[in-house]
Amino acid sequence: MSILSFITPKEKMPSLKEIAALNRDKAVIRLPENSDLQKQLKMISLTTEDLAAAKQLQPFISQHIDQIVSRFYKNIEHEPKLMKIIEKHSSVQRLKVTLNRHIQEMFEGSINEQYAVKRKFIAEIHFKIGLEPKWYISSFQDMLLSILNVISLHFNDKDDYHTAAAAVTKILNFEQQLVLEAFEQEQAKQREQHEYEKQKIRQKVSMSVDELAAISQETNASLQELSAQAESVVGFAKDSNETAAEAGVQSLEGKKRLSLHMEKVSSVKERTIQIAEEMQLLEEATDQIRSVVDIVKDIAEQTNLLSLNAAIEAARAGEAGKGFSIVAQEVRKLSEQTKTSVTGVAEIVLITNERIEKVSRSLNRIQEIVKESVADSGEITSFFHDISGKMEVSRSKSGMLQAEIEGMARVIDDLAGAAGQIASSADSLAEMAGSME
Repeated sequence: MSILSFITPKEKMPSLKEIAALNRDKAVIRLPENSDLQKQLKMISLTTEDLAAAKQLQPFISQHIDQIVSRFYKNIEHEPKLMKIIEKHSSVQRLKVTLNRHIQEMFEGSINEQYAVKRKFIAEIHFKIGLEPKWYISSFQDMLLSILNVISLHFNDKDDYHTAAAAVTKILNFEQQLVLEAFEQEQAKQREQHEYEKQKIRQKVSMSVDELAAISQETNASLQELSAQAESVVGFAKDSNETAAEAGVQSLEGKKRLSLHMEKVSSVKERTIQIAEEMQLLEEATDQIRSVVDIVKDIAEQTNLLSLNAAIEAARAGEAGKGFSIVAQEVRKLSEQTKTSVTGVAEIVLITNERIEKVSRSLNRIQEIVKESVADSGEITSFFHDISGKMEVSRSKSGMLQAEIEGMARVIDDLAGAAGQIASSADSLAEMAGSME
């Protein structure tokens, strides 16, 4: 309880400054020697007397703590962004309890390392939830005004008000220093972490760029080789297409020549049939000649027999048959000559028949060969027809193959272009990695 509450109205009330001086031994500042915290307190002239004065204010602060806290969060409610942060991580009711305890601690009259640690912890929480320093400073200024308003209600004396206000502003200033310093430290940690992550990314990018460049070079070399092979294949495809076209033309020409050959073979076949027919007629004629020769031969033999009989009768007749005997002799000579001639003709006819038979046999063989040739020519014609059709299909497919290979070559060229772009991108990434230094 504050000493001020024990003083009666009849007694002269000591000033707040005097009371603080009397109780400064009860106030505590326990921080490491020559630490920044001590230097900060010295810079703002925050002493044990200020803490003792603040301790005297604690009853009044406790009396109005609900109003101070309510006003604090009433102002925060005007900023939707801050309310979203609160609703996301906690609640206004819970934070009111925390702020109540926090304000009471500021008027305990004690500052030590634990006090500083708690304030730094608050800063870490603010940093994690995304509460920017500007909102913290603004809200603290509003809380300062609320506390000063409470002081003005209980201290009419100007000096007392000044003493109380000075103590409060120093304590709140130190609070802000602690929180903002911790906030800056968290920011520094974040920057260090970002720099560390940035360095890792830079290293990864650099490694990736090196790998990408190597892969790009290998890919480009492979694509160049593939492009050369594709050009060679395109040349082969063109040659194949031209060869197929030439083969198709030659196949058609062969088909035409084979048709002419078949026509000639057919003509030969017809001629052999005609010759066979003529030979048949010739054979029939020789048969007729042979028949006539046989008849003539018979007549000659009969004539010879008659001449022989006539000679016998002439011999019997004596001198009277002498003339008839001469005629009989002439007839017999003529009969002998006729027989001789007919025999020669018969031999010729026989030889002719033998030759006709040979010719007939040859014609039969020729006809068989012609028949086989016609059959073979038909098969060859069909074969050429199939070849011609297949060559046309082959030529068409060769054309399609050529088109596909040319398309593939264009794709390979595009890939080569893409590989070039990859190499360019790798260079750009290398520059970016360098700029991240």
